[in-house]
Amino acid sequence: RGFAPAESAPLPLTPESVRNIHTKGGTVLGTGRGHFDPDVILDFVKANRVNMVFVLGGDGSHRAALKIHETCRDAALRTVVVGIPKTVDNDLLYIDKTFGFDTAVG
Repeated sequence: RGFAPAESAPLPLTPESVRNIHTKGGTVLGTGRGHFDPDVILDFVKANRVNMVFVLGGDGSHRAALKIHETCRDAALRTVVVGIPKTVDNDLLYIDKTFGFDTAVG
């Protein structure tokens, strides 16, 4: 979420904007479930000269990250896509525990 202008404008993260972020519930970044359009993401990446994309989530999010990577690669963009495991199910292989799990079961 956040790649399509209709959804939301980019949110610059500065020390001031995140100073008290831990006192708020949820996420200021937004979340997405399900469908995404790699071409919309590609257009955003090109228009905003994004050179790194971070994807946080479980297996579905990481499949999407792979598709984003492939789309950027096929367009000859030098954009790095980083996948960060996060799931309340704690079901990612090779990861002992993901952040979010303790909060969900606590």
